[in-house]
Amino acid sequence: ALQWLALNGAFCMALPFIVTTIAVRLVPSPEIALVLQLEFILGPVLTYGVLDEVPSTFTIIGGAIVFVAVAGHAGWDVAAEARAGGSEDLALHSADAEASAGAKQVEVPGVTDVVITKPAP
Repeated sequence: ALQWLALNGAFCMALPFIVTTIAVRLVPSPEIALVLQLEFILGPVLTYGVLDEVPSTFTIIGGAIVFVAVAGHAGWDVAAEARAGGSEDLALHSADAEASAGAKQVEVPGVTDVVITKPAP
């Protein structure tokens, strides 16, 4: 029994937290929040698949709501990229416009994908 407890503590609990901590640095916060909501969908699905436990009607309805929210967000991002004319983020376009208008760019240590601009003195 202690082996299973150690396995649970080492992999099933610690590994997801480590991966989430790394992902926070690489992925925007709203997307991380939506992906973490997938736990509410995958938990009952895996329980049904592994343990043959049938989820309740409210569980299925709640999972459908979360799934629609995550899928809608992904579709919204794809549509926004198509409207922008490529795979660049819309915020980068506005940052480039401000930089070309005489604004001073400020580098933030530890941040690679974001440029903060402030007006030139």
